Amino acid sequence: MTPMLQQALKILQMNSLELSSLISQEISENPMLEEVEREEEVAAPEAEEDAATAEVELPEVETPASIEGAEIAEAPEVKESLDSVDAPKDDSWEDYFDDNGTDYAGTTEKGVEEKDGFESFLATRPSLQEHLLAQLDAEDLDDATRDLCEQIIGAVNDRGYYEGELCEGKSFEALRRVQHMDPPGVAARNLRECLLIQLEIRKLKNSLAWHVVSEHLEELERQRLEPIRKALKVSLEELRQAESLIATLEPFPGRPFGGEPNPAVTVDAFVEKDPEGNWVVMVNDRFLPRLGFNQYYRKLMKQSGADNEETKVWLKNKYESALWLIRGIESRQKTLRRVLEEIVEVQQGFLENGAAAFQPLTLKDIAIKTGLHESTVSRVTSSKYVQTPRGVFELKYFFTSGLKTDSGEDASSLAVKENIKEILDDEQLSHPLSDQQIAERLASKGVQIARRTVAKYREELGILPAHRRKEGR
Repeated sequence: MTPMLQQALKILQMNSLELSSLISQEISENPMLEEVEREEEVAAPEAEEDAATAEVELPEVETPASIEGAEIAEAPEVKESLDSVDAPKDDSWEDYFDDNGTDYAGTTEKGVEEKDGFESFLATRPSLQEHLLAQLDAEDLDDATRDLCEQIIGAVNDRGYYEGELCEGKSFEALRRVQHMDPPGVAARNLRECLLIQLEIRKLKNSLAWHVVSEHLEELERQRLEPIRKALKVSLEELRQAESLIATLEPFPGRPFGGEPNPAVTVDAFVEKDPEGNWVVMVNDRFLPRLGFNQYYRKLMKQSGADNEETKVWLKNKYESALWLIRGIESRQKTLRRVLEEIVEVQQGFLENGAAAFQPLTLKDIAIKTGLHESTVSRVTSSKYVQTPRGVFELKYFFTSGLKTDSGEDASSLAVKENIKEILDDEQLSHPLSDQQIAERLASKGVQIARRTVAKYREELGILPAHRRKEGR
């Protein structure tokens, strides 16, 4: 593959943020490229300038500097509306914000007012370690104990478990102190200790639930209730009450603090209905700068004579690179829209009625409909997201395998999962349905599916097997 083709394939696979980053890099490295404001009219290359670059032997391009898919500049009407707004006369932003964008908060020794950044007003969720250290600061401890507690807190992982080693007697005392901080069960060394700490905090030490966790946690996890009942000499009802109590405990104390919030994704396209009720695909180009050619360097390329052939060749190479970048962006936008339109055509039922109406779809199906290669479809749908009335989805979400139905048509695996969920939502918890019974109910709806496939889909939905879905569990 030529470098230009490699670049085109690379651009095709990029999402909007990646492409925006590439464009910024190219603008900084290629003097032939420049970002153009929306209100500026970028003229197409003049005929005489095209003649000067004929030896590059590039195909003719129509107004390459004004490609629709590479625009992000502020709309003229927006700029005009902003310009028409009068600045406040009484309160000046300069009086409120200083050069660093901060607001008043105090006074320095020299009498100059100090200012805290605007970021100080933004609410942020503390980490688990910060939450624990704040509690530690409120306690009256000697330096040695405080140091040990800080070491223990530093060895607590995101799930809330202690991963360090205890090497002296005072370390156990410090560990116990941290373990009785909020959240309950934090700094435990294993699940059993985590649950026992929570029961102790609830003043349920030596209760039936305590003995079940302390002596029979493995049997409880395997739902072997009868051996537990016999060993503890209690009734099945008492054991179930203890089990229900244990189920209210938190196995991962760090859950509310661990990890960052779900990262925001950049939507690469939108799917909406127009006033006539037709589904419309719009490619998101707001994050992409509008590209144009630097006229100074284009003229310099034309004027460079034989005495400076090296400069002329260098400029022509930069011009060619800029041209191929713009073409690659235009090709990406058109291909993305083309593929999405075919996806929407197939999945209209999902957009209208939800997952139960999902249709089986493969990359090959879209490749046939668009006339593109299957690998091209794979690239253009990779790591890209579309916003629909049903939510934001990765494009790969729309491609699912199919199962045969009595009518000879295929049913999407997503639609089958939705049917399984609906069947289990209506089941009686006192008599939960087995995977075989679920398969039989799907068969009555015309969907032929094996029991093991039902089990696989059920697990993917996060639904427990029948013996774990009994009433009160």
